[in-house]
Amino acid sequence: MKRVLYPCLAALCSLSAACGSNGANTNLKTVFFRSMANAPVATLTLQRQNGTPLTKASVQFDTRATFDGWLRVGRTSTATPNASGIASIALTQGSYPMTIASGVPASTALVGSLNDSLSISADVNLTYQTSQQSWTVNSPVPFSSLRAVIYQVDGNGKAMVGTTSAPIDPIVLDATPAVSGGNATQATFTTELFKGSYRAMIF
Repeated sequence: MKRVLYPCLAALCSLSAACGSNGANTNLKTVFFRSMANAPVATLTLQRQNGTPLTKASVQFDTRATFDGWLRVGRTSTATPNASGIASIALTQGSYPMTIASGVPASTALVGSLNDSLSISADVNLTYQTSQQSWTVNSPVPFSSLRAVIYQVDGNGKAMVGTTSAPIDPIVLDATPAVSGGNATQATFTTELFKGSYRAMIF
């Protein structure tokens, strides 16, 4: 056993001598830390027209447009609501294109989405609630199916398509309301849309 231990102890002493006991020189650089203030928080309350929380909704913020003159850089951030329909997200100060998807199947409830923008410099609380619209479609000949495509438009009546770096889908609702009896000359249905300006095409 002694023949094995002595060489190991000698190696340990050599290693200790190599490291030095009077302070070793390293290549470590000084690390600088930057203290940043808390980002403001946006709290959004999402509801249907009857007050039901939109628990399956999603809110997407597009930060790519904050890189002026650049194409498709940055990222998107998504906030999802809790059981009360409240979604919160912390964002750095700025203005962001925002899309709210209702999370309600359009084929059954006819609830649309919304294109909007959020400018934030401090904590903000916003409420988004749908309103209900009633539609009546008349035709000189019987029809068995119906399709309603609703576009969101800007103040000039043009479809909202966003920018090259932050594109958006102008179609906020593409639905097929039921036709009574499967064959009719008149059909009525209701939709739910967030406050905004829209144009519709009925097929």
